[in-house]
Amino acid sequence: LDVGVVIMATFKSQVCIILLVLVSIEAVLSQEDKTEECKCNRQNNLVAFSASCGTTSISSGNRFPLTTIQVNVGGDYDANNLEFICSVTGTYSFTVSTQSTWKGNAGTARLHVGGSVVATVYNQSASGRRDSGSTNVIVQCNQGGRAYVACDDGSGCNVEEVIFTGELLQ
Repeated sequence: LDVGVVIMATFKSQVCIILLVLVSIEAVLSQEDKTEECKCNRQNNLVAFSASCGTTSISSGNRFPLTTIQVNVGGDYDANNLEFICSVTGTYSFTVSTQSTWKGNAGTARLHVGGSVVATVYNQSASGRRDSGSTNVIVQCNQGGRAYVACDDGSGCNVEEVIFTGELLQ
């Protein structure tokens, strides 16, 4: 009887080890699938992102803190530097939408691509009212080019929401 218990305990230990090995293999394969998916997106030039921020007040010249990432196909949006980096040269579509707070001046949001201002969104809300605006541009962006949204208003920007999206068209 003691031999039977020892054999059964040894068998259970071996089954546990096998299960742990299988779980480890599954985790490695799952990571490889994600890596392959990313490589596939790069090879097919699939690039798209959407980043946003909620209520914020920033000084003129600063980038909006677009750190909430909804989509980042291709991984080209860098939330640490608050910018999109074009991984391939091509034609891109970028959209910026803003909504002002009821506190007064929402300010001016400017979209910068490749070192140039390519679009502007103006918001001006009266006390007790909100205002919103958006713009969309289709531009050429060279590999390594950067796109970001910054406040460009002498009195700063007070916004309730900013959404910045982009995609590679071709």
